[in-house]
Amino acid sequence: MQPQRLAMLILAGQAAVEVRHAMRPARVARACAPNRPPSAHASPRAHAPAHSFARRVRTEPAAVTLSANACPAHSFARLAQAAPGRRLSSKAIAGYMPGSKVTQHNAVDLDQAAMETALGDEIGNGAGFLLAKAIYSQGGHSKVYAQFTIPAAAIAIKAGTSITGTAQDNTTSLAGTALSDVAFGGTVLSVLYFSSETQSEVPTCAKGGLADAYNPVDGCFHSTKPLTVAAQSNAAKHIINPTSYDPAVDTKAGRTLQGFSTAAGAKMRTSCPGCPYTDFSKAYAYYGNDDYSDKWVSAALAGTAVTFATGRGNADFSAVNDKDTRVEAAKKGVAYMGTWMYVVREFEDAIDDCVDGAIGRNDDPVHAWDEGVAFYTGSITQAAFAPGGTGSGTTGVMPYTLAEKRCSNFMTCGSTVYIYIYIYIYIYIYIYIYIYIYIYIYIYIYIYIYIYLYIYLYIYIYIYIYIHTHTHIYFFYIYIYTHTHTCMYIIAIHNIYI
Repeated sequence: MQPQRLAMLILAGQAAVEVRHAMRPARVARACAPNRPPSAHASPRAHAPAHSFARRVRTEPAAVTLSANACPAHSFARLAQAAPGRRLSSKAIAGYMPGSKVTQHNAVDLDQAAMETALGDEIGNGAGFLLAKAIYSQGGHSKVYAQFTIPAAAIAIKAGTSITGTAQDNTTSLAGTALSDVAFGGTVLSVLYFSSETQSEVPTCAKGGLADAYNPVDGCFHSTKPLTVAAQSNAAKHIINPTSYDPAVDTKAGRTLQGFSTAAGAKMRTSCPGCPYTDFSKAYAYYGNDDYSDKWVSAALAGTAVTFATGRGNADFSAVNDKDTRVEAAKKGVAYMGTWMYVVREFEDAIDDCVDGAIGRNDDPVHAWDEGVAFYTGSITQAAFAPGGTGSGTTGVMPYTLAEKRCSNFMTCGSTVYIYIYIYIYIYIYIYIYIYIYIYIYIYIYIYIYIYLYIYLYIYIYIYIYIHTHTHIYFFYIYIYTHTHTCMYIIAIHNIYI
């Protein structure tokens, strides 16, 4: 086992604490493994190491060399340039500089914050839990779009087409893009609000499952003003007058905290190039359900029992239904079970997107990695580090904040984490080497004694046999010699006297 691998194993249980050290653009470069299969039809498990997130994020740049057949080095040099279809963010996220626009992703933590506020306002009548459930399932701040009912479309509108209009104040101009295609004769137009690279300029229009108290409709499209559809390849710019749009009802969120869990099975276990992902597989093996996080959170919010397929992790919130238990189970279940696993999924997806030789796909892995960081940190944390902010990472509500709060428990605060890693590695190597030395000495002594014992035994047997055999020979020789010569002497004397 290599020392580097040991450090990864030691810190595997501290994954939430450690991810912030992985939030660097260079990590994306290391995601491109030289042996990554060229297509989704190949078996990634047969060509590349198991998808261990802890293993990837702890690898240091100096320890990795990209082969010429991997995603080329110049592909990542381009991260500092504006490539077609991607503009670099001008704002860092908790010290991480994204290579793509992820401000809408970063804003999903506002749903978590609103949900926690609703739970905190629970007074015993269940209203707080109901509101928290609505925010959890319907969202409010991330991927916000306006859903207009329009006259039958005389011109088909492609997804991504620019659309502009006027805000509720009758003055501010708003911009967005068609969220999906509108076919000829279609009567529903969904417009995704434009978001800047600067988090503070993310659309203020938000609703989804938010209560009226959280609903700043002043930043939403006007309910009766016309919309301007930009020119398309097959059509000129034209005006649409919506027949129905109520910002309090028709403002929706395309991304929800619940969706992180309900989509987990397809995105992490069955329908991705690198599926099944190792970290998710562990959770699935324990619970037996792809949406284990949603089951837990939904039961806590509803005050009901949750039973998992394996029978492990079951809880009955109808029996233990005090407010504190349900509130903590719900809000921590969302942030640290559902959102956390989806963060890992985004990093896995970045690696899946890094296809060997696909020069034109440099943007995909970068964007996926940026999304993971955005979900991990949240916009509240970004605001804390922005000019004029508190500069503290403990003001957010996402896993990054948990890592900041608990880093002292795991000795991973700031740059000191590397000191502890080196200490762990040093101790490991020290013990590892000395154990081998002792084993070697033991084996050496054992072999030494064993061999020499055999040698001594062999010599003993040899000497014994030698002496025993030669003694008999000597005795026989003396006997024959003596007997023969005695007879000869007797005969000689006899002859003399005769």
